[in-house]
Amino acid sequence: MVGIHGLPGVGKTTIAKAVYNRIAKHFDGSSFLENVRENLGTDAGIITLQEQLLNDILGNGNWKVGRFRGISLIEKRLCCKKVFLILDDVNDSTRIENLLGKCNWFAPGSRVIITLRDRHVLVALKEKVCTTYKVKEFKVKELNKHQAFQLFTKHAFPGNKPDEDYSKLATKFTNFAKGLPLALEIIARDLCGKTKDEWESALDMYNKIPNKGIQNILQVSYDGLQGTEKDIFLDIACFFKGWDKDYVVKILDACELYPCSGIPRLINKYLITVDRCGRLSMHDLIQQMGREVVRQQEPDIRKRSRLYCYKDSLKVLTGNKWPHYPFHWPWPEYFPEQLVAIEMPHSRIRLPKLIKQECWLENLKGVDLFDCKFITNLPKLWAPNLENLDLTFCENLVEIDECFGSLEKLKRWRLRHCTKLQFLPSQLRLKSLVVFDLIGCSRLKKLPNFHQEMECLKTLYLSGSGIREVPSSIEHLTKLEALSLYECKNLQDLPDSIYKLQQLRDLTTTTAKLRTTAILLIALSDMGL
Repeated sequence: MVGIHGLPGVGKTTIAKAVYNRIAKHFDGSSFLENVRENLGTDAGIITLQEQLLNDILGNGNWKVGRFRGISLIEKRLCCKKVFLILDDVNDSTRIENLLGKCNWFAPGSRVIITLRDRHVLVALKEKVCTTYKVKEFKVKELNKHQAFQLFTKHAFPGNKPDEDYSKLATKFTNFAKGLPLALEIIARDLCGKTKDEWESALDMYNKIPNKGIQNILQVSYDGLQGTEKDIFLDIACFFKGWDKDYVVKILDACELYPCSGIPRLINKYLITVDRCGRLSMHDLIQQMGREVVRQQEPDIRKRSRLYCYKDSLKVLTGNKWPHYPFHWPWPEYFPEQLVAIEMPHSRIRLPKLIKQECWLENLKGVDLFDCKFITNLPKLWAPNLENLDLTFCENLVEIDECFGSLEKLKRWRLRHCTKLQFLPSQLRLKSLVVFDLIGCSRLKKLPNFHQEMECLKTLYLSGSGIREVPSSIEHLTKLEALSLYECKNLQDLPDSIYKLQQLRDLTTTTAKLRTTAILLIALSDMGL
């Protein structure tokens, strides 16, 4: 038994048909059962397939099976024959058992090929149904550029060779299809015999509006998903392609979509992949299919479940509902408790209106306000699970509320080049903080005291800051490995307690007196003192 699996539209059925036509004559009987997924959904469909199987192999068109004797009849009549069977488009191992039983009756030399979109079904077949025979896997990969070009031109120019201009256009279409045979064939046949202007127009159209034939076939995999799996897929298609999987899991988990079970299901169905760097990815046409599903669900962009197009988003955000966006947070009366991330770099957001209500944002994990020049202060924010806070290049930021000094889950805090920053929390009790970046904070004169629980901090960047002293409480940063004091012109000396930092390996400074201290400190550290 061989399971052929891969992306929808990658050519699984085509390969199965080619194999069938080539070797079926070497068996006592053969049968190619198409559309198994659709037929196995009902008792009538199962009976139809069982009757076709018997009639194909036994060569008599009069075989009829009742509701309860189909499996026993198949076993009795076919167990002594070397048969070749193909089951096309299987989506459930249990239904295969309803069709053929335990699959332990095949005669020696028989072969079964199954095409499927979900590798998990193949695993289930191995473990529950086909326990007697060895089940092999064959994954169908997308075509490379040369193969894709050949297939496309074969259908677009049957019997002819395209000229240079058409060849260039054909290359653009093959790049668009990303090696998916289904798309290559459908598009090529549609363009066959048309002018170059029509080709150009079609290319622009396909990039914006999916081909209906391609959409219908690809959407079968989406339609087979459960409710939360559909939501996860659409979220990835609209927003999270190319994002770190672990970060996306946190977002989806806060939305109660159960990504730890849903994402593996999408992977098994070849709707998404995870690359070596842990980033989520999907075929471009699969992504286009998902976005088209969202568009078809609600033609009115103001009512859509997701806004993924810049023009649509801008139209909604600048409409009657939010007339002042982007000059401040557009929803002063609304701040969802399930919010996981605020990512608005380079925006003109003003935070007092954002956090004025002092909401309890328990699910908030990340804040990215990079280069938000309209932020002047960071007011009280109740976010006990905040892990990342990026305020780099917030040039007008002056003051940060005391509450930020006790965010126990905060791991990375970046305030680089906040040139007007003057006031930090008086004490930092950030148990999980690993990186604290204050490079270029030239108006910051005083550092907070470090609580003794700040044992995780490994990197403290202070270069170019205006600090006048380093607090003696720096001794509590027992895991500090790197301390940057380059161009700290107001800093004249370091506290004696700094010698207690036995993990410190990198201390950079341009001040002569501090440089002597740094050399001595590193030497003592290397000696284990």
